[in-house]
Amino acid sequence: MLNLLRKKHGSRFVALRSLAAVAWAVGLLASGTAAAADRTTTKAAADQAKSVPAKSASLEGNRPPPAATPGGQGTADAGKDQAAVSAYDNAVNAFKYQDFENAIPQLRALIFPIMRVDAVREAKVREYLGASLWWQGDHQGAQDEFTALLVRNAKARLDPATYPPKMVAEFETLRQNLIGRGELQGEIRPKLPVGPETVAQNPPLVLMFFPFGVGQFANRTPGRGTVFLVGQAVLAGLWDGMYVHNTGPHSKATEITQISASAAFFAVAGWGIVDALVRYGRRSALDGAQNDGGGAEPK
Repeated sequence: MLNLLRKKHGSRFVALRSLAAVAWAVGLLASGTAAAADRTTTKAAADQAKSVPAKSASLEGNRPPPAATPGGQGTADAGKDQAAVSAYDNAVNAFKYQDFENAIPQLRALIFPIMRVDAVREAKVREYLGASLWWQGDHQGAQDEFTALLVRNAKARLDPATYPPKMVAEFETLRQNLIGRGELQGEIRPKLPVGPETVAQNPPLVLMFFPFGVGQFANRTPGRGTVFLVGQAVLAGLWDGMYVHNTGPHSKATEITQISASAAFFAVAGWGIVDALVRYGRRSALDGAQNDGGGAEPK
């Protein structure tokens, strides 16, 4: 094939063969140059990588040590605060679960021998500690804690929906005593004086002469009034029934029943009048005694 091309084209074939040889030589030269360049680049990068750690180590060795800062103390304080909050939560949970035996020492540890909580939590700690001691029967200890609570916050109060009425009453009495001794700012609620101005007005005397328990109800003794009302109503009904029955033909027995019922009615009515007159004014005196803390409800 090559001989055929040589014979047919002659000098053109020779020129083409020369160009191909030149192109092949140029390609070999370019490939060698690129490979050499790659090897040079790779070696330079490796040398640079080796020098960087050494330089960094030199810089680290020449760097001065860091200065001391108060950050360590702040971290310690934050840890203490977190521990106090956790202890507070545990104590409050013990109180709310009515585990007073465990709640008392936990609450006390938050304020004795050093104060570990803020003012808001301190108020709650003293309230819960006082209540826990009160429920455990240590009323003097409860009074001490309630006193400390009131001295720090004169407006502190116990929630009547949470605490028993007796505890709330004792707390308010303590407040009044502290105000009276000048240890607390506030106004003393005056007790109601016992005297003519507080004695209830007596009902009209004429009401004592009415039957059917009117005098008893006027004297504010409803129990006795109900007895006289029912008794006299039954006797009056029997008397009236027998009277209607005896307007016609009747026996001696029904006549006796009518007379007995009427006599009993007047007897009970008279008894009621006498009872009302005897008890007239006594209720007012009892009201005055109750204002002073004594007295009893008459029947």
